[in-house]
Amino acid sequence: FFSSRRRHTRFRNVTGVQTCALPIFLLIFTSIAVVLLSMLFTFLAIRLDDDAFGIMSLALHLIMLALVLNWTSLTRGTLGIPGIQFFSMRLTTLQYVLLSGIVSALWMFLLHRFNQSPYGRALDALAESNVHASSIGIQQVPVTFIAFLFCGLGTLLTQFLFLSYTGLLHPSDYQYPSLVFLILCITAGGPGRIRRVVLATIVLTFLKEGLRFMPLPTGMVGPLRLLLFGFILLIAIYRGRRTLFPERRSL
Repeated sequence: FFSSRRRHTRFRNVTGVQTCALPIFLLIFTSIAVVLLSMLFTFLAIRLDDDAFGIMSLALHLIMLALVLNWTSLTRGTLGIPGIQFFSMRLTTLQYVLLSGIVSALWMFLLHRFNQSPYGRALDALAESNVHASSIGIQQVPVTFIAFLFCGLGTLLTQFLFLSYTGLLHPSDYQYPSLVFLILCITAGGPGRIRRVVLATIVLTFLKEGLRFMPLPTGMVGPLRLLLFGFILLIAIYRGRRTLFPERRSL
């Protein structure tokens, strides 16, 4: 599955670009990083209120982005890291589509099972009221940690599939427009509604990529996409305001 050479990283020249075949140890390293980051976000989520946690999350994003852009000896800064190859051989488009489809179907099934499990009900209770959930024996720390860990592993899996197709790790793929698109998918589908979120993601992805084929100047595609998605986000927030911002029930 992965390249299993004795050396940790193997490079070869392909059309003048260095291609890197990553061994299994790098997957283990990134999994450990996901666990550590999940612990950090769990600590922040427990210690801070909702607004402060959101601001701190944005601050951590800026810190990580600044580190990536300025540590040029490792990340090459704004140039990114080209020639990334996870497999020992390049996947064809059909192979990539089949692999992504199978992995996505398995991940959606796993999300559905988690949502229907006692853990999913405990997470719903914590989302409504930490105090009331603690009064019935739900422990906030392990449930929150599992939630962040699950999201981190899903992000790692997504990046594995994305980089397997593009072969380029670039900081522009992790700017605020990408964050806005993710928030838009969840808001349009509805928090906690997996099927609707999946459907919204598919529709919005087709809309996002379809704008590339419109007869528009190159400089207008990006601003038009932001305006369109911002308008859709406003409509989704207005229609789902009772679900996104519910009134806390009192005993």
